[in-house]
Amino acid sequence: MRGEGKSKYLLGTINKAMVVLNLFKNHKTLGITEIARKLSMDKSGIFRIVITLEHWGFLEKTGEQKYRLGTTLAYLGNLALERQEIISIARPFLQKLRDANNETTHLAILTPDNEVTFLLKEVSGHSIQMASTIGLKMPLYITANGKVLLAFSEQAFIEDYINDVVLVRMTENTIVSKEDLLENLRHIREAGFAVDSEESERGLICYAAPVRNMSGKVTASISMSGPAFRMTDNKEARVEAVKTIAEEISRVLGYIPEGR
Repeated sequence: MRGEGKSKYLLGTINKAMVVLNLFKNHKTLGITEIARKLSMDKSGIFRIVITLEHWGFLEKTGEQKYRLGTTLAYLGNLALERQEIISIARPFLQKLRDANNETTHLAILTPDNEVTFLLKEVSGHSIQMASTIGLKMPLYITANGKVLLAFSEQAFIEDYINDVVLVRMTENTIVSKEDLLENLRHIREAGFAVDSEESERGLICYAAPVRNMSGKVTASISMSGPAFRMTDNKEARVEAVKTIAEEISRVLGYIPEGR
């Protein structure tokens, strides 16, 4: 509920719970004491709110006596995206991108558990292709889609993610240096696209670009993926094709680029 005129109708306890949840926009995990300190609220009251949110799956406890966003939010977030018709909007564009290049295309989002989740897949006609499934979750730092979503997140979120993430080597090309990851994210913001160059899986290359909503916020990413021996041919043209389709989807969602 928004607007100053409506604030008098807000339920105090629910409003406090929403304030608690909003803290996790910029923090991967928080303890009850940290939440109470950040909100200048009574610790016992925060405890009851957190336990209630945990009961409904909005928060979940980590092994360090802290809390992170729970799977209920991921489910509701995906449901909201479906209701906003982003999947139905993106599908024909992903099919167009697939048909023009005969490579598998994806639509992905950043979920509250700080992973990239694939919502849509349009499969190429080739027998060799990315072994992904709808609903698949992967770490942000090893995928092109994930790196796009991370690169265009708020700076506070990026900093928390970099501080908290454990970079696990999946292949010899996986980024395992936090300094290198930050530099890669900077380049992605400048270039407007990301590359998974056999970082998540040997032999797989993926190009991804951001999808923006009406306000210009990056809410999803799309990608084209395939084996390295195909994807390295005409790389520039493939990247431009992904960026163009991402821009077309963004315009349908209401985004108007600056200067246009």
